[in-house]
Amino acid sequence: MAVVRPEDTVIIPGDISWALTLEEAAQDLNFLNSLPGKKLIGKGNHDFWWSTASKINTFFAEHNIDTISLLQNNAYKVEDKIICGTRGWFTDDSQQLTVSETDYAKIVNREVIRLELS
Repeated sequence: MAVVRPEDTVIIPGDISWALTLEEAAQDLNFLNSLPGKKLIGKGNHDFWWSTASKINTFFAEHNIDTISLLQNNAYKVEDKIICGTRGWFTDDSQQLTVSETDYAKIVNREVIRLELS
């Protein structure tokens, strides 16, 4: 028996593909599309292929990818729940190791705004 049924919704929080471009990610996205259930995908820190929502949605339409939706600055009603998402980030800069100077407050504030808009 399958764990995920066609009527189920699966949330995939990111790191979908190691591809660098949307075209290169096609094989991985088609594989996900072939699996049962509706998939809501978020952008992971390794999803370099991720472009604008408009470009990705056009790509999905052109490639008949119809079981995947982007979870980006929006929300979905699933059963009696609302699903939305934002980029995860540490609020204490001592917890986050980066290779360059990073304005943590700016990142957190931007994501708070995005979450509120969602």
